[in-house]
Amino acid sequence: VRVIGCLEQTANSGWVLTSATTPVESTSPASSEASLKEAVALPLGKERLRLIGLSVFIADVERSKGHKVEVKGILIHDPKDRRVNVTSIQTVSATCTK
Repeated sequence: VRVIGCLEQTANSGWVLTSATTPVESTSPASSEASLKEAVALPLGKERLRLIGLSVFIADVERSKGHKVEVKGILIHDPKDRRVNVTSIQTVSATCTK
C-alpha cells in the first residue's frame, strides 16, 4: 500500500503515522520521484497507523520525525492495531500541517 502522513514517535519508542491518508494499493514497493511530487499536494487524512519493520530505515526515520512522509509497505489488517510493514519511507515535506 501507499499512505501519506505525519511521522511521530510514541512513548514506547514505536513509530506511527498520524493524520494519515487512507492506505491505497500500490504497484511498487518503493517511492518514485513522481509519487513524491504528487504526495506534496495531497491533503493529510484522519487515519493512524503503526509502522513496523523500520530497523533498516532507522537513520531516515530519525531525520523525518515530525515531517510529512510517504510510506509504502504491506498493510496488516487488525481491528485493534492497524499497521504497515514498511518497504519504503521518504520525506515529502519538512513540515506536517493540514
